[in-house]
Amino acid sequence: MGKGFAPVLPTGNKAQLKPELPLTSINEIQASLLTYLQECPEPKNIY
Repeated sequence: MGKGFAPVLPTGNKAQLKPELPLTSINEIQASLLTYLQECPEPKNIY
């Protein structure tokens, strides 16, 4: 689950760890994905 983070840029160490979204938003997205996977009859089709 690295889609929520910005790509690594050669501008400094801070750019590598700076998320595009607040951690709360990332947690909400992960919770939504978990709920979707549980409701999906065949999760294997996603991959």
